[in-house]
Amino acid sequence: MGDGLMIQEGSSVKATGRIAQIPVSEAYLGRVIHALAKPIDGRGEILASE
Repeated sequence: MGDGLMIQEGSSVKATGRIAQIPVSEAYLGRVIHALAKPIDGRGEILASE
């Protein structure tokens, strides 16, 4: 999950064999994040330990 904007028809891509995962912590409660678990609510980074 990186810069997917550069992928076009005919691009070569490779599977990592890993399942997409995000960190989990009580710090995420009440926060607004996007699909890759980055905060989009303007309240700064989320520190997750689990």
